[in-house]
Amino acid sequence: MAGALFFVFLFLFCEGYEYGTGNQTVFVPVIESRIQFPHLQADFGVSTHALYHPFFNEAMARLGTLMPLPLVFLVMQTALLVFLYAVLRKFSVFFRQSAEVFWLAVLLMFLWGQQGADGNVFWTNRLEAQYLAWPVLLLAFISYLRGNFARAGLWLGLACLAHFQLGLIAAAVLFSSCFFPDPLPRRSRWLHMTAGFALVGLPVVIFFVRSFLADKALWGPDFMAFAHMRATHHMAWNSRLGLLFLLLGLLPMALEKAWSAESRQALKRLILLQSLMLVFGALHYADYYLQWGFLARLQFLRLLPFVYVSGVFFTAWLLLEILKSEKLVLRLAACFLIFAAGPRLIGFRSLSQNWIYIASSFLSLALVGVKRPKRPLALLAGLGSIVLLTKILVWVPGQRPVFTPPVLNYDTSQTRRDDWAKICRSASHWVPKEALVLTPPDKPGFVFLSKRCAFVEFKSGANHRRTFKEWRSRLELAMGGRSLSRCSGTSACMESIRRGYEALDEEKIAAISRAYGIGFFISSGPGTYPYEKLAASGPFNLYRLPKIPSVPFAESNSAPLLH
Repeated sequence: MAGALFFVFLFLFCEGYEYGTGNQTVFVPVIESRIQFPHLQADFGVSTHALYHPFFNEAMARLGTLMPLPLVFLVMQTALLVFLYAVLRKFSVFFRQSAEVFWLAVLLMFLWGQQGADGNVFWTNRLEAQYLAWPVLLLAFISYLRGNFARAGLWLGLACLAHFQLGLIAAAVLFSSCFFPDPLPRRSRWLHMTAGFALVGLPVVIFFVRSFLADKALWGPDFMAFAHMRATHHMAWNSRLGLLFLLLGLLPMALEKAWSAESRQALKRLILLQSLMLVFGALHYADYYLQWGFLARLQFLRLLPFVYVSGVFFTAWLLLEILKSEKLVLRLAACFLIFAAGPRLIGFRSLSQNWIYIASSFLSLALVGVKRPKRPLALLAGLGSIVLLTKILVWVPGQRPVFTPPVLNYDTSQTRRDDWAKICRSASHWVPKEALVLTPPDKPGFVFLSKRCAFVEFKSGANHRRTFKEWRSRLELAMGGRSLSRCSGTSACMESIRRGYEALDEEKIAAISRAYGIGFFISSGPGTYPYEKLAASGPFNLYRLPKIPSVPFAESNSAPLLH
């Protein structure tokens, strides 16, 4: 228990706690609409995401009736960290690894980051559905490695409750492994895993199949169009560090002496699982770049952080063996790798930005000493202390601080002081609950910060055909009728949207207002508009639009939309 508490403290101290940032700006309003803001159900993004991770949203909404929602997220984040610690410790103990190996692996995760080859992270300081699913999936893999296939299926079903897609693609990997040789009969493995999965996962599968049939999911070329605009980070291999760990995770194949004799069968299953994940990842990669969009829709690359976990544990074992060596040069090399490698040197950044970590590697030699250390855990405690001290006390000249002690933001809608947050809070004062606001689509979080409905936000991407077409059409209207068909990648599309929105004229604003009954408008550019100004903050101005008789959109000068 002491180790779990220290793990949670270390994480919150180094990483902090975030509420209302990233994807939370999209799904927190969905949860809030079920608790105290039912008017948000009329928001396009909220209605679009109502069926995304419904079991997670419902559970958070139930807890939100007992305590403030930001506090719910903080409590759940803390509980998740304790759970994650227990699962990682279980993974380490299963392979007979020492406490020193475990804590060095944790240190590497803090220092090097936690990315898979696709850039998806294994943990974060911002609670989301997928981060609940990861430790559950890791338990499913551990149960599989132990030969307990019924329990593996049960954990898969529970993972589907948190994040259906991750649970489904993990099930595809584990069930595919049943085609390969194993001491246990193939039929027995299939039956046990299916029985365990059906106990929890079958109702989840039925629910999602029915929802997909009711509103067809994006597939094939339609999904590729969405991926190019909004989800390229889930499609491509964009982390060199994660790719390195993919290779490190497979090294036990050649170095079986790192594992105990009792773990040999589990090791063979581990290698099989990692190989299958690489194969599925390669198929995903090929499908994405061949522009088919069928296998890529399943996003098999999102499973690869599991390979990262096994890779970082093996790396920790290898580095610890080097630190125990009699040769001072080898120990120096190990210290250098611990502090100065990772995303900094692998990312090919300049040496001037890495001097703090290089200096830390030399300072750690004072702990290593001339002789081989007799207490490796004390050594790791010293290395961890150096990590914390260097992150807190040292700044890179001319750069932002290497580390700023995080603040546990209880509610970012109240603590944020930037211009965008201020204009959103002003909107909550001036705009009636039932009104619709035309906002800069490239600026996320209006609905979360203001508790008012927005015309469209780029962050609120849609995964169904009808809602995707409506979402893209709204974005193109908000950027003055320009087409988004040629933009590729989140940054490029957001830049196109920003430029188009800042160039909106009165005629186009009036056309959108007539079609959708929009009563308020937030400008983001240098231009001014002849409307009643209600509030201003930096480049943003909140206007009340004049009442315009509503007419069908086809009668205006723009193309009709789906409703």
